[in-house]
Amino acid sequence: MREACDTWTEHHGTFEAGGLVRYPFFPQETVSRDVKSLDGIWRIAFGSGDAPTVSAIPEDARSVAVPGSFNDQFPEREIRNFCGLLAYYRPVFIPRQDGREALLRFGSVNYHATVYLDGECLGRHSGGHLPFAVAVPDDRRGRECLLCVVVDTRLSWETIPPGEVKVRTVTETGEPRVLQTIHFDFFHYCGLHRSVHLLQIPRQRIADVTLLTRSADAASAVVSYQVEIEGAWDTLRIRLWFKGRLAAEMETDTTSGTIEIASPILWDAGQGHLYDVDIELLHEGELLDQARERIGIRTIAVTEDAFLLNGKPIYFKGFGRHEDFAITGRYLPDAVLVHDFEIMRWMGANSFRTTHYPYSEETMRLADEQGVLVIDETPAVGLFTGWGSRDEPGLFSSGRITPATLREHRQLLAEMIARDKNRPSVVMWSVANEASTKEDACVDYFSNLASYARSLDPTRPITNVLHGDAADEKTAHLFDVICVNRYVGWYDFTGELDVIPVVLGRILDAYRERYGKPVLFSEFGSDTVAGMHAINGGMFTEEFQEEYLARCFAVLDQRPWIMGEHVWNFADFMTKQGLTRVNGNKKGLFTRDRAPKLAVHSVRRRWLSN
Repeated sequence: MREACDTWTEHHGTFEAGGLVRYPFFPQETVSRDVKSLDGIWRIAFGSGDAPTVSAIPEDARSVAVPGSFNDQFPEREIRNFCGLLAYYRPVFIPRQDGREALLRFGSVNYHATVYLDGECLGRHSGGHLPFAVAVPDDRRGRECLLCVVVDTRLSWETIPPGEVKVRTVTETGEPRVLQTIHFDFFHYCGLHRSVHLLQIPRQRIADVTLLTRSADAASAVVSYQVEIEGAWDTLRIRLWFKGRLAAEMETDTTSGTIEIASPILWDAGQGHLYDVDIELLHEGELLDQARERIGIRTIAVTEDAFLLNGKPIYFKGFGRHEDFAITGRYLPDAVLVHDFEIMRWMGANSFRTTHYPYSEETMRLADEQGVLVIDETPAVGLFTGWGSRDEPGLFSSGRITPATLREHRQLLAEMIARDKNRPSVVMWSVANEASTKEDACVDYFSNLASYARSLDPTRPITNVLHGDAADEKTAHLFDVICVNRYVGWYDFTGELDVIPVVLGRILDAYRERYGKPVLFSEFGSDTVAGMHAINGGMFTEEFQEEYLARCFAVLDQRPWIMGEHVWNFADFMTKQGLTRVNGNKKGLFTRDRAPKLAVHSVRRRWLSN
């Protein structure tokens, strides 16, 4: 289960994950599984180049909240922009429970994590937005131990997303300054973003389960199951419940097959009908393990002209979003998360894309419950050479994108699909956002990802979110849906709203004519300063945003093969400092604290009337 990892060394690119235990389930208690939250006030210490202490809490360690990004919890600028190694600490008591294995499960650590218990390395993980677990040695049971998580915040061309660490020397002082450069337009929040749990699970157990709708109508549905098991067993029992009523059950001695449900209640947009699934493992009549999942019964398909949900065309209305909030950074507290979903429902939105990384499990469970369609995206944003140079050739042929980058990308794609494969809300996988896809050398890279995604989940369509013109695009043929981001009237033809019908129409038509696939207009918007108004509706005013969106909507309404619209963005969000960003990106329809801007009301009328 567990392998030792080396003493912490400087990071020069990505490293292989080591010592990890598969646990794709959302942490919840069953008759055989115990869950203890380790959330709360931890201690944190920031390194100065040397490896952090892992066997004791340093005297200069400070309090820090978990979950939550560390960057905005402290007043110092140096901590907010910290680049390098840091460590989190927390004492944890490991109960003595015979016959069970103890796991430490982390919802998300950004970016590289190495986990120590009493100074012993238990495992490491690379990638900042997906869960992982490590096994606790049996000799730690029945006593309190020191848990230490060493975090490396640094990005390189072998991480997803990529970045570069540069050292700049101040001429006047000779002082070297370590700077993290990034190629994406949101703040590089780091730390223990999501919850940490101590799990007690059987050693003979259900390691994973895949539950997928194969067919469904008003009369019946067929759900396939595939269960992975560790240890000896002879019987698998599966029960499906709908609102406390037993809907289907079976006992089998096989790990794969199908279950038929009579008169199913289908999961649909705005109608998050869910079935609770109990999977029980038995041996000689003794219950060894029980795992729980939730599924929605629904079908999805893509035609030349539309996206079909339960056999009917569905028009995507919604947003690109960010997990972003004041003080907590990448962590959205439950109250904020519920409020966001209520705002989206009030707006008439039925969907969002997880721009630009997998969102928290709590977010995805709410989407399941409320019937919200989700395009689930890997953290592959910024795969180009820099702002203003997306058209520059050579990224994939220059050696900056390496086989190690592809391995990391594939690993994160696999982890995302493993976590979210049973979710009815997830209707499409997105392998990347706005990559440099104009050069021939990128085709093998994205062909590899497309094939890999289909091998992991052949039931859902996949996309690669594009930015350029169809004539130059090299990867669109590999994917099922064309997702296009374009800011005509903002970054292109800046301030010229009158060109939107012609220029945007030409861009979208070219994709349709060349590929014959449905198109989702996946990003469009304008920076808007809340409270800024002008009679002539100039840039950055609330009037400009409202007119900008209205002109884009008119273009979409003229094209029946457009399958949806995602406004950029749901709410203002934080970015790195820059001359074009005053306290973050202001393209939200809502401010960062969720106050509405003028365009909210016209967009709401549009979405509620369609």
